[in-house]
Formats: sequence, C-alpha cells, structure tokens
Amino acid sequence: MAHDLKELNTEAGESGVRTARRPGADRLPQSGAFARDAPAPDHSTACGENITLPVPEPPLPTFWLGAHRPHRLKQTNAPLFISNRQLAPVRTLPRALGPWALDSGGFTEITKYGEWRTTPQQYVRQIRRYRDEVGQLAWASQQDPMCEDEALRMTGLSIDQHQDLTVTNFLSLRWLAPELPIIPVFQGWLRPHYVRCAEKFAAAGVDLTREPLVGVGSICRLPNTFTAGWILQDLHAMGLKLHAFGYKKTGLASSWPYVASADSMAWSKAGRYERVCGTHSGEANCLSYAQSWRRDLLHHLVDIRARTYPRPAEPRAITAHDADDAHAAP
Repeated sequence: MAHDLKELNTEAGESGVRTARRPGADRLPQSGAFARDAPAPDHSTACGENITLPVPEPPLPTFWLGAHRPHRLKQTNAPLFISNRQLAPVRTLPRALGPWALDSGGFTEITKYGEWRTTPQQYVRQIRRYRDEVGQLAWASQQDPMCEDEALRMTGLSIDQHQDLTVTNFLSLRWLAPELPIIPVFQGWLRPHYVRCAEKFAAAGVDLTREPLVGVGSICRLPNTFTAGWILQDLHAMGLKLHAFGYKKTGLASSWPYVASADSMAWSKAGRYERVCGTHSGEANCLSYAQSWRRDLLHHLVDIRARTYPRPAEPRAITAHDADDAHAAP
C-alpha cells in the first residue's frame, strides 16, 4: 500500500492544478491519438513488477506418410505421399480416402536417366488425372532436379544450373496449369545455395511468400541434420511455409518449428528388420506398421513441444485445507 501511495505523487501543471500521476504515465507516448485516448501497452503488475508472458507454441507440422503402393490411398485416411512414377502406370486409379500429396519422382528420373523424361506437358496431364480420378489431392511437387552428388554426376551440370532448371520448370508448370496446386521447390546443398535459389525465384517474378507451401529439396541426404536445420531456419525467417522432403524423426526433433509439413518413407527401411504383425517376414510394406510408426513420430513431436514450450500451471481454487495450512504456518 505504501508503495502505491508513493507512486501516486502529484505535480503542478501549467494551470496550477495539482493532478495525480498514474503509475507508468511517464512511459506513455507524448503525441498522437494513441497518447490521448489509450495507455501504452504495459506488461507490469499494479506494484510495478514485470511479468513474463507465455511464448505461443508453434503448431506441429503435418506429416505425410510416404507410401510406394498406390492402392494404399483407398485403405487409409492418413495423409499419404505418393510418387508420380508409381501412379502413372496405373490404369484404374484408387479413390483416396484422405488427403495426399504427389511427389514428382525426380530423384529416380534424374539418377536413372540424367534428365527429365517426363515433360511438363505430360506431368500436368497426369496431375489433372489424379485430381479428377483419385480426388483429395492437396498439392503436387514441381519437377526439380536434385543437387546431390549422384544427381550432379548424372546430369554433368552444376548446382547453379540445376537451380536455373528448377525455376524454369516451375514457371512452365504455372503457365501450363495455374489452377493446379503445384508448389515451387528450393534446391541446393549448402546454406548459401538455398539463399541463392530464393533470389533466382524472386528475379523470375515468383513471390514465394504468397505461395501456400514451398518445398525444400536435397536436405534429406545432407551428412548431418545440423546443416539441414540451419537451412530450414534461414528459409523460415523469410516468411515462407516450408515442406521438408524426406525429413524424418531425427531432423524434425529440432527443426519442427520451422516447417509446415514433412514426409518420409523411413518406416519402410526400419520395417525390413522387424516383425510385429506376425503375418509376414518383415514390415517394409505393412500399412499397419507404417501408421503406427507415424503415430509414434507425432507423439514424439508432441512431447518435444511440451518440453520446449511449457504451459503455465492452471490456477487452482483455494480450499479449506489450504486455509488451515496458511494459519498453521509460522
């Protein structure tokens, strides 16, 4: 109380009238409508003590479960990630039970042929077919040439040239089918490469901040997750909504706040060495195992978020027992 009275001191104005000064009034702006009509934001208590506001926790990323068999689309409503190379030969396409995204199949085409054998015109026709016959297509990746050493050896081109091809391909696809949800993709290998790729998109007139999603390629094959995490953090700082291709549990454990979504087929590799269902020799193609693997991953991310962004304790009502304890205290 004495502290409050000390703060409520008085001072003379130009008219000679002595007015009470509100605590914190010396921090108010001295001009403008804000100063006249409303107090400045003040995160302090009545006694002048600073309080710490809780940091809002980022949403968890959507995790698209990689599946190499197209008929999985009609067997689960979990978000699936399917390669175009698996879907294209199918005559009667399955009807999707849930949302799914399309991988362009670029790694296989580039490392096998050293070039894209599927033209942008063919790819657009395929995507339209999937949209109409399969349904629930959330988005499709553009046809981007990866920048891993294996891909560079097959094409004989540089990272800079792969980036130019990536930008050119996206512009072609956007011109051919502006109505399709085709997302642009960053390509590179080290942090400066991805910044340069962003500059190339901007120079071509593509405002990536207006895109609903931007893919980040080649990071799944980096020798460590630290570099990949820094790349994602750099791109996230540009105000972009990112999808991390092939980014599994180890990377997401530290980089999940920077991505809107990710995909992986790591469950299939792990399943080769496990036998859980008891109906087959391995779990590399088991949908039940894959869905269980995905659930475990999401629960892992929930636990990490809870530790990183602890929620304040809920206020508890004072009980008669608490009152007795207070009176008994010395």
